[in-house]
Parts: sequence; C-alpha cells; structure tokens
Amino acid sequence: MSDAPNALSSPTIRLAARTDFERLAALQLASWRDAYFEALPASYLEQQAPHDISEHWRQIDLEKTQVLMAEQGADAAGFIVFDCQEPAFIDNLHVAPGNRGGGIGRRLMAAAAARMQDAGVRQAFLWAFANNHDSLQFYERLGAELETVEDYPVFSVLVPSAKMVWSDVAMLAGERVPL
Repeated sequence: MSDAPNALSSPTIRLAARTDFERLAALQLASWRDAYFEALPASYLEQQAPHDISEHWRQIDLEKTQVLMAEQGADAAGFIVFDCQEPAFIDNLHVAPGNRGGGIGRRLMAAAAARMQDAGVRQAFLWAFANNHDSLQFYERLGAELETVEDYPVFSVLVPSAKMVWSDVAMLAGERVPL
C-alpha cells in the first residue's frame, strides 16, 4: 500500500458507531477482493468471505474494541479496528481501493496510536499477509519490525502471515489526529 500524497481532500477521522458497521464491512470486502486475490482462494473471496466479514462485524464488542473510520465527504474511505490492551492488537486496517496512497492509512494508524497512548499502551502488533509486500513495507515505514512469519487463521483459511510489532506506539502516533 503506497502512502504518497494525492489530490484528495483531507479525510475526517472519527469513532465509528455500530450503525457504520455495514458500510465498513462492505469496504473491507472490497479491499480484500482488491488486495488479497493472491493470498486467499477466489472461491473463498466470492462465496464465504462476505458471510465471514459480516459476522465478524456483528461480533465486535465496542467496550473492548475501538473502531476509527475515515470519511471522504459522505464515503467511508478507510477504517482501523484495535484494542487498548498491552500490547495492543490491531485487528484490521483497510483503505478503500480508490483512496489508497493518499495518507489515509497513515492518519488512521496515528489516530489509533494516540488513543493507545492515552490508555497507557506502549506496544502494538498486527498480522499482515506475508505476500502483501506493499503493506509490509508500509508498516516498516511506520516503525514496525517483523517478529515472525507463520500460518495465521483468517476465519477458515490458514494464510502465511507476518507478525509486525511496534515496540513503542509513539513511533506511530506522530502528529495527533483530532477526532
């Protein structure tokens, strides 16, 4: 995922509400189909992924998990799902395919990191598909280090995945993004 600036106006980043989840699930599915066609079987992306993603969003507990979303006008442009435990687990970061490269991913990561810091969290991690080199490079540019590569369950599919770790979320926070 490139994070070069483009001509898009700056997105608004806010806490998502449960009423936003259907839009965010649709964004996640579109992102998966665009970016993960080499990592996940086509039959899974077409047949089972819509159900799995929808069910995942229904089960999010907003008392334990935070969801920030970026909006470009009335459109959902991206989102990040994370907790504020030590170390924080970043469950999802997705930017709509047409909005990639405009800094939305970087801004979402910074906003999440600021919330983690406010909760006293110092470290964070996530799992990214090992063959998604653009994402791995993006996370490395944000200060993550590769800890391990192993098969990681993505619903019913085991996918070779890289555990990316931030030993200090302050590296991610950078410029604080107002919510």
